Amino acid sequence: MHHRVRCMGISHSVARRALPSFGLFAILAVVAIVHGDVIVETLRRSGDIPLHTLSGLVLCAACLALARGYLLSVVTPGITVVKGLQADQSALAAAYGVAVGGGALGVAAKVTMFRSWFVHLDATAVSLVATAVLPTLSTWTPAVLVHAPQAVSGNATRAETLAVVVGVGTLAFNVAFWAMVLYTHKPAHVIARLFERSQTFALRKVPVRFQKFHASVERADPHRFTGSVRDGLRHLLHQRWPRMILGTALVPCVSFTTLLLALRAYDVTEVSVLEALSAFALVRVIVSLSPIPGGVGLAEFGLVALLTSAGAGDVGAAGATILYRAVTWLCPMVIGAVSWWIWKRSNNQTHERQPDGSLRHTHQLAEIA
Repeated sequence: MHHRVRCMGISHSVARRALPSFGLFAILAVVAIVHGDVIVETLRRSGDIPLHTLSGLVLCAACLALARGYLLSVVTPGITVVKGLQADQSALAAAYGVAVGGGALGVAAKVTMFRSWFVHLDATAVSLVATAVLPTLSTWTPAVLVHAPQAVSGNATRAETLAVVVGVGTLAFNVAFWAMVLYTHKPAHVIARLFERSQTFALRKVPVRFQKFHASVERADPHRFTGSVRDGLRHLLHQRWPRMILGTALVPCVSFTTLLLALRAYDVTEVSVLEALSAFALVRVIVSLSPIPGGVGLAEFGLVALLTSAGAGDVGAAGATILYRAVTWLCPMVIGAVSWWIWKRSNNQTHERQPDGSLRHTHQLAEIA
């Protein structure tokens, strides 16, 4: 087997990373075979979708990309909405394309693009922290708000009650934790000490012959860096909190509009708007808890199950799920691949430096306005 992989020109590491993706597609293929009649009927009815509904779904895909790009531009000083769209969609494409380790690959792609746009390292760290925290709030807040009334009255299902309990705990923990990090000195000091230990460990384990690595690690100042990032997050929160709330709210709003249009495309009238909102909130929780970037597999099965339990037929639920995931999962991969190609081409043509070799300019944290 190893000989065959080597003969095909594929490294063992690449094959191992791709194995989970192949396994996932194999599972989906088995499901398609078992439920072949539903899939065939879903594809047949897709030809009856009105043109204006398809146009609305395409518009939703564009608006979703713009909303995510806007949010990234808000938390990243020095980049425009277009650059935010490029970086965000490229990161999503990298993350969704690899089942295991895709998240780290997406972050690496985003950081690489930030460096080419001369975004300061501290500002990059602030952006990464903000884009890790805000999606958590936008995921759990709808689940709590939608299902809390039913949970209080005792009419919620077990899954809905669990979503409310876990959501309240998650939101409370995040608010308390980040309040301590931003407005007290102890957490930042602890994080800096952890960085110092990692710094010492790296210097001890990496051979001395890697002189550039040792020099860069020795120059790092964990206490200054953590303090700078904390100040940057506080400045960002104080100066841009209205835009952060707007960007955080836009993404789920556009996503939910996509689901409503997908349901309308297959004429699923049995599911009310409130039931669709409940399914939407729960499936976002499922995606956030999935170990696979984008929640591939779990999101589809979960949404179909939630829609059918709300009264939708098998064909309508499957068709709406396919359209919804095409907009929220497949389109970012396509847009991201194109964005990465455009960035690579532009970066190769316009890579400019000062005569002394330094970068043209850097965007400091104080430039957040």
